[in-house]
Amino acid sequence: PVCRGGRELQICMDVLRPSSPGCKIPLYSAAADLEYSTELATPRLGAGAFIVALQAIYRQCTGVDLEVCRFGKPHPVSFTYAEEVLGDLSMGDGTRQQQPQRFYMVGDNPLTDIKGANLAGPLWKSVLTRTGMFQGDGNDLYHPADMVVEDVNEAVERIIHMERNF
Repeated sequence: PVCRGGRELQICMDVLRPSSPGCKIPLYSAAADLEYSTELATPRLGAGAFIVALQAIYRQCTGVDLEVCRFGKPHPVSFTYAEEVLGDLSMGDGTRQQQPQRFYMVGDNPLTDIKGANLAGPLWKSVLTRTGMFQGDGNDLYHPADMVVEDVNEAVERIIHMERNF
């Protein structure tokens, strides 16, 4: 979100600030990316940064922590849901009798995409691309992927090759 003098933060505080003692309104967030990549040289602040700022302001103004229910990457609920949907699709017309054996998360952000896939369980394989947030050589030090590729096209080609050899 674009922040113009804190207008968006003020609106959120107006909604979230307790109207009476003991009344807490939770905030639901589906976007945890602190930063994202654009054509500009430095990353841009994402919705995750907005949540961090809002939590700090809420704590400062109320003396208590803001209750945040998180969805989206890297939180497990997103990966579990993807497994369920893809599993249902694979059974679709009844001609297929087998659930998927592997799921691939292809992404450019080690903090959300790769961390989420790595935490999602043994059926998940993480594929890190160098097309956005991650531009480094080798693999990410903190959230290493199962595979590192230059772009999504290479990821798809390598995944197809691997799946044919299983």
